[in-house]
Amino acid sequence: MKDNYPNTQGWKHAEETASGEHEPITIGDYNRDYTKLIELVHEKYPEINVQIEPYKGSNMTGYMKKQLETGRMPDIYVTTQAWDEELQKKNLVDLSKYPVSELYNQVRLNEYDVDGGIYLLPYDYVVLGIQYNKTLLEKNSIEVPMSFQ
Repeated sequence: MKDNYPNTQGWKHAEETASGEHEPITIGDYNRDYTKLIELVHEKYPEINVQIEPYKGSNMTGYMKKQLETGRMPDIYVTTQAWDEELQKKNLVDLSKYPVSELYNQVRLNEYDVDGGIYLLPYDYVVLGIQYNKTLLEKNSIEVPMSFQ
């Protein structure tokens, strides 16, 4: 394992080394399950390994912030905070230029906009309530749903 703040330069680790082997793509392990992501990477790019870099300390939020401040984080940086916008622009890739951003609800992405760039993507969603247009439902003879099914 590398030092506490792994070297990262975008997707540099996906490049071939002098030996012709691919260095692993690193992901910080902040109590998430990356099994499905790893399976998808291996399905499309079997030559690329994914390395999980564990964190077992007591101040995960402080650790993630220090990673961003120093620019020394894993290739895939997962955070629970939308840190300082200048730090995001300095150390993270603008994802708005990549098709992955099209998979997200634009309203949610607007919450993460930094001068037209998207450096963080939403991870978790919480449904606080669902509203229905009663007139529209009645006009189309649609009953109010009583479950998510």
